[in-house]
Amino acid sequence: MPEPRKFKLRVMNPEGMLFEGPAESLFAKGDEGEFEMLAFHYPVVSILVAGNLIIDWKKYIKIKGGLLKFSENDCVVLAET
Repeated sequence: MPEPRKFKLRVMNPEGMLFEGPAESLFAKGDEGEFEMLAFHYPVVSILVAGNLIIDWKKYIKIKGGLLKFSENDCVVLAET
């Protein structure tokens, strides 16, 4: 169970898991602009474009594109790296 101001985050590519754990924020680039996910965000499904996923403003994962789904304080990113 995530901590009060955190959400469960999983970032994976076809080869395996790139990140799994609680996060306070995820900054990403979608097909319609940049956005930041925070705990208890409204449900979102988005296409991601090339750029960096930034987790808690500390960890950077470079991606070529992918999909993001956020629902019920759980975020899953399927990425092409």
